[in-house]
Amino acid sequence: MNLLLVESAELKDHLLRIQGQRALHLLGVLKVKPGDEVRTAIIGQGALPARVVAVDEAQVTLETGVVVPAPRPRLSVVLSIPRPKAVSRIIQAVSSFGAASITLINAWKVEKSYLDSPRLAPERLREDAWLGAAQGRQCHLPELRVISRFTSFLDEQSVSSTHPAVRFVMDPNASSDFRSQLSDVPTDSALPPPVLLAFGPDGGFIPREVESLHQVGYASVRLNTGPLRTEVAVAAALGALTMSPYYQTTHLP
Repeated sequence: MNLLLVESAELKDHLLRIQGQRALHLLGVLKVKPGDEVRTAIIGQGALPARVVAVDEAQVTLETGVVVPAPRPRLSVVLSIPRPKAVSRIIQAVSSFGAASITLINAWKVEKSYLDSPRLAPERLREDAWLGAAQGRQCHLPELRVISRFTSFLDEQSVSSTHPAVRFVMDPNASSDFRSQLSDVPTDSALPPPVLLAFGPDGGFIPREVESLHQVGYASVRLNTGPLRTEVAVAAALGALTMSPYYQTTHLP
């Protein structure tokens, strides 16, 4: 845990009383003691200066200062529903980079049984996002959605395609490589436009799905690698994005 994430409701009169797994981590791993500073943030707001004032076997009490607002991420990720055992790893990875939203969608290659996985339950997805954000020192949790029909997702994207954003679909058969596309950043505004990245199942979306994504504003790009599993492709693409002007740093120092 590189960042202690707390809900605003947990803050009472400039005091935080941390219990449960977070307290066990503070006590057993970080071995905090009175007087120690703990890197803390309020979810959805920003950094929160916090100093330990008391500890016992099951609770850590911290005195807090004034919230320092943090910018919201401008990255959104669209992900075809992956194998259940990979869901948590991918959600945590994306959240650690900082994402405004993660939308899980159905696709032709997605096995129908994946839609019934308990790992797609809202509380489980939020837990994974929380863990990833804490790892990456991100105070903003992504909006998490599951859309069970590919056509429903397309209808939604058709409506929003007029909003300023750069949309890429990762396609192993694309003629353009991702890195070259990231070098072409509009310079007519103080901030680069929001970025939407879409990832298909292992092996990518089928051609018909790629063409449908083109029609709602997505451009095909590829990584200069051999075939990758979805979780590896996600990490590789996000790593490349962080090296480009499109990426707005949102993690806390």
